[in-house]
Amino acid sequence: MDTLVIAAVRHSSFPHLIYHATRIPMQLDDLLLRYCASTNMAEVAPDTFAAGIEHCRVDLGLEQDRGKRFALWSFLHMFGSAPDLDVAFENEEDREAARNFMDLLAASEGDGAG
Repeated sequence: MDTLVIAAVRHSSFPHLIYHATRIPMQLDDLLLRYCASTNMAEVAPDTFAAGIEHCRVDLGLEQDRGKRFALWSFLHMFGSAPDLDVAFENEEDREAARNFMDLLAASEGDGAG
């Protein structure tokens, strides 16, 4: 299961995103191919990575679907390039879901899982 938002969707703090994420799944491999031209990050040149991150940030700004916006923001967050929550999300529920996602990632890193 390499759906980017699968961990978030399974967490009870993300009920409003479950419908969107299951209706329109965004696969991590697909996002890597779209924005980095490879699923193997060791093969991605720094310039290609920087351009891909910029492209993803533009797509995030244009995206209207809440579930897709959350997936794109999560992708950017994992690379340390996500915009601030108040910029990325108009809805407080979405900002809270993003905070919970960040907490889950931090906890998984503390467990040695990431």
